[in-house]
Amino acid sequence: MSTIGDLSNRLREFFSKKHVQVGITVLLVSLLSFGLGYIFGRDFNQAPIVIEQTPK
Repeated sequence: MSTIGDLSNRLREFFSKKHVQVGITVLLVSLLSFGLGYIFGRDFNQAPIVIEQTPK
């Protein structure tokens, strides 16, 4: 059981560091923005604009 406690303490110490918290925050914000962009882009998908060329 002491190995689980040691692992828990080591993980808690690792995630309490400031640069890890900033990295996780940046990762979550980027995933959230990508997900929302994907959802809104899929829902509001319109037909493409077709540009006709004049015959020569």
